[in-house]
Amino acid sequence: MSADFFIDQASVYTNGLLAATTSKLLATCLIAKGQKTNIDIVLGSENEIILENARHFLTNILNGQQFISGKTKQVAPSVEGIIAFNYAIQTIESIGKEKRPSDVAGLLLFFEEILSVLDKLSESKLADIAEDNLNMTNQFFARLADVFLDKVQTFSRSEAKIFQAM
Repeated sequence: MSADFFIDQASVYTNGLLAATTSKLLATCLIAKGQKTNIDIVLGSENEIILENARHFLTNILNGQQFISGKTKQVAPSVEGIIAFNYAIQTIESIGKEKRPSDVAGLLLFFEEILSVLDKLSESKLADIAEDNLNMTNQFFARLADVFLDKVQTFSRSEAKIFQAM
């Protein structure tokens, strides 16, 4: 096994955990919004870190999209961005056709809206977020976690085959 395999595997585990914890946090925010609970009760320092990491991941997705569409030539941040964008596209493909963005501009707006939701949560502005947008963001991260879980299961099957061959 190459070092790249382990680096990719670590990234998948890390991003999968991030997606799952972000989805859990967003579900809590949906409940808080429905109950008109103060967002400060929901957001502690641990959750602020989750939001910051989720915002960073979304920024990588947007960087990857810009690189692929030819809008930027920056290679360094774009390699990570292309990988994040690939996982985001896999996630989008699992969304029903009626809710899926139909073109590049729609895709950009979709990711920018998710980033906007995360930004507003980071600023404790839950009341400023439309419930549909909060729900869409939660669904995206829940499906993203599923995409990463599928990848983890693929890694596990690959490792099992390697050990059986030994």
